[in-house]
Amino acid sequence: VTVGKSFTPQVDISETEKAFELSFAVPGIKKNEIKIDLNEGQLVVSGERKFEEKKEEKNFHSVETRYGSFNRSFQLPDNINADKVEAKYEDGLLNIVIPKDEKKTQKKTIAIK
Repeated sequence: VTVGKSFTPQVDISETEKAFELSFAVPGIKKNEIKIDLNEGQLVVSGERKFEEKKEEKNFHSVETRYGSFNRSFQLPDNINADKVEAKYEDGLLNIVIPKDEKKTQKKTIAIK
């Protein structure tokens, strides 16, 4: 079995009126093997999916699951509330909700002179 050193998990990104939402497909990775950092407007999500070959003398004919480490980074807009970011891991999906800062999202119409 050839196991890669890295892989790129699929990520769905959506936006609501109040937040940005990122959903990472990371089945087979334990919650404590995922790290989320937010630094100066950049969100970095990293982790590792380890290939554990059991001693049951299995001969794998096909391994389509990607193994190894991953690191995804996203530059966030200025209108977020970094103090209220939430992350939840359930059923192989890591969901991160990044609320918008209402003070920074207020729209203003500019009069033309």
